[in-house]
Amino acid sequence: MDSLLSSPLGHRIALALLHFVWQGFVIGMLLRAGRGATPQRRYAAGLIALCVTAWAPVLTFVVLGGDALPALPATGAAAPIFARVQPWLLAAWLLGVTLMSLRFMAAYGATLYVRFDRAPLTGELLRSARRIGGAMGLEVERRVFVSARVTMAMAVGCVKPIVLIPLVWATQMDRHSLEVVIAHELAHIRRHDLGVNLVQRLVETVLFFHPAVWWMSRELEQARELCCDEIAVAVTRDRLIYAKTLQAVASGGAFRSPAAAAFGGRQPMNLLERIEHTLGGTARADGGRFWPAAILALASTAAITTAVIADQRPVKPAVNAAAPAEGEKKKEGDGDKAAPREGDKPADAKPGEAPKKRNRGKGTGQPGPREGDGAPKTGPRDGDAPKTGPRDGDRPRKAGEGDKPAEKKPG
Repeated sequence: MDSLLSSPLGHRIALALLHFVWQGFVIGMLLRAGRGATPQRRYAAGLIALCVTAWAPVLTFVVLGGDALPALPATGAAAPIFARVQPWLLAAWLLGVTLMSLRFMAAYGATLYVRFDRAPLTGELLRSARRIGGAMGLEVERRVFVSARVTMAMAVGCVKPIVLIPLVWATQMDRHSLEVVIAHELAHIRRHDLGVNLVQRLVETVLFFHPAVWWMSRELEQARELCCDEIAVAVTRDRLIYAKTLQAVASGGAFRSPAAAAFGGRQPMNLLERIEHTLGGTARADGGRFWPAAILALASTAAITTAVIADQRPVKPAVNAAAPAEGEKKKEGDGDKAAPREGDKPADAKPGEAPKKRNRGKGTGQPGPREGDGAPKTGPRDGDAPKTGPRDGDRPRKAGEGDKPAEKKPG
C-alpha cells in the first residue's frame, strides 16, 4: 500500500486533488456572483457548477499526464516538500472517501427501509392527488403513498420515484396543506431532481475535503426547493396556505438520503427565504457562510503554490566529502613525480654507496626468482676473470703508448 501511495500514479492523483483546491474556490466565486438571479437561473448555474466541479479533478489528472511528473527522490531531506507529504495526504483522502462512502451506503439503506412500508391513498386525499398529478402530467396511483416510517414528506428513488406522506400528517393535517405538500413532492419527480441529488451526494463523497463543495451543494438545493415551490403554488393557487404549511413543518426533522428530496428541504434550510419567496417577495440568501470557505481556499492555494514551486527546483545530488573533486585530482596529479626506472638510484642513497637491490617479485609486476634457477645475473660467474685485471693475450703497452711517463723529481 505504501508503494502505491508513493508511486507516480499516487503523486498524480494527489496533485490533481490539490489543484482542485483553487479550482473549487474559483467555481464557488463564479456561482456566488449570480445569486441575485431568479431561482430557475440559479438552479441552472448550480447544475453547471456541479458538472464542472465533478469533472475538474478528472480533467486535471488527464492534463498532468505521465510525462509531466517530476522525478521524485526517494526519501530524505533532499526530497521536495510535496513529495514528502504526498503519501500522507493521499492516505487521508482515501480514509475520508471510505468514511463518506459508508455514510452514503447507510443513507441509501435507510431509503430502501422506508420505501417498502407504505400504503396507498384513499378518499378525498386520493382525488386531490389525482387532480394535482393531472395538472403536472403525472399518474399518482402508483406514485403517492402514506408511510409510518417517515416524519417528513419526501420523494424517494431514482428509477421509480415515489412520494411518501407521513401517516401523522395524513391524519392530523388539513386537506389543503396536504395538497400543497403533494404538489411540491410531485414537482421534484417532474423535474428529475432525485437523479441530480444522487450526483450531489457522489461529488460530496469524493471531494468532501473542500468547503466550497458543500456550499455549492447547499446553494443548488436551495434553488431547487424554490423552483418546486413555484410549481406547487402555480398548481394549488394558494400562496398563503403554502407559506403557513412551510412554517408548520419548519420545526420538523428532515430525512437525509442520497436519493430523497424532503418537503422541508435538507436541514438546516433557510425556510424564511422560501416563505418570503412564496408570498411574492424577492428570494434572498445568506452568503456570509461562504467567506470561511473562501479564506481557507486562499490559504490552501498559497500553500499549494509554495509546494509546487519547491518541487520545480532542481535537487542537487549529494557530494561525498571523502572523495576529492575532479579538479583537485588533477592538481594533485600535476605535482607527482615520475615513477623511478630500473637502474636509477634511490633518493636516499649515499654518495659512493652501491644502490640496494630491489625485490623484483614484490610490487613491480615482474616475476621473482623461481626455485631451481641459477645464480642471479648480477653476480660474477665461475671462471670469469675480474674485469679490472689484464686479460690473457693482451700485449703490454710501452712506456710511450697511451700513458705519459711519470715525472722524476730532481735529486
